[in-house]
Amino acid sequence: MGVPIVASTVSGKPVRMFFDTGAQISYLQDDCLSSFPAEGSLTDFYPGIGQFITDTFRTPIRLGRADYQLRCGQLPPLLGMTLMLAGTGGIIGNEILRGRLAGYFPRRRRLVLS
Repeated sequence: MGVPIVASTVSGKPVRMFFDTGAQISYLQDDCLSSFPAEGSLTDFYPGIGQFITDTFRTPIRLGRADYQLRCGQLPPLLGMTLMLAGTGGIIGNEILRGRLAGYFPRRRRLVLS
């Protein structure tokens, strides 16, 4: 589909996640999400689905050798199923880019954040 997939670790488990610069927050389709500190609810939008509300949680996520604390919500069931069909368990949103330089090299299959 042309959307980069990154390897991450959440609660010690490997999770493949889409990297979506159009997503304002990250999303994780896992029951462990509610075990993290609550960050309140958020209204988001996805084409074809429309507006939806999700509870969010401050979630520790490891990408490569770096640890991040990202605000994560859970997608509506229909959209969450599309992640599973693609063999992914979540979405890394654009929050990870704040205050960082990013480089994406698709032919090398490499995403660099500094």
